[in-house]
Amino acid sequence: MKIKVLLFGHLRAVTGRKEVEFESTHTTYVKDVINFLKERFPEFKEILTKLAPGESIAILVNNKIALENVELKDGDEVALIPPISGGLKLSFNQFIICLFYQKVLFQFDKLMVQQL
Repeated sequence: MKIKVLLFGHLRAVTGRKEVEFESTHTTYVKDVINFLKERFPEFKEILTKLAPGESIAILVNNKIALENVELKDGDEVALIPPISGGLKLSFNQFIICLFYQKVLFQFDKLMVQQL
């Protein structure tokens, strides 16, 4: 099976990639993908160990919020979004709400442009 992993923020910077392909021949979970990235990119592991208490990487599987124990299927897309430093500190729930509203506003803008 092939999984596309999208990297954002400083995860993209330390790996030098926007996306990474993960291949497996057995049952795979999000945590397996994260462990693969830790082994392949030592800086990735370092970022995860430096997260402050309460901070975590937002995980989306096929544009839906997911946890590390989610089983993946061939062709799935996993997005990993690290906490953003500076500015306001948001909890994971607040961050997800912001992502939701961003998506809603984007869809609204798209609709308005289509009506012009």
